[in-house]
Amino acid sequence: MDLTGTQRAGATPTWYEDALAWACRPVHHTTDISPLRAHAQAVGHTDGYRPHPPHRTRRHP
Repeated sequence: MDLTGTQRAGATPTWYEDALAWACRPVHHTTDISPLRAHAQAVGHTDGYRPHPPHRTRRHP
C-alpha cells in the first residue's frame, strides 16, 4: 500500500510498532483471537508475527 505525502508526514515514528500492537489485540470480545500472533522460539524474543488461524464458533446447517 502506498501512502500519500500527507499520510507519510502525519505518521508517527512508531507507526509500524503501533500497527503490530493493534493487530495483536484480541477482537470481538474474545481473549485470544486476534488478526496476528507473535511467534518466538526463545523466551523473551519475538521472531515474527503469524496470522491467527480462523476459528469457527458455530456450525451452520
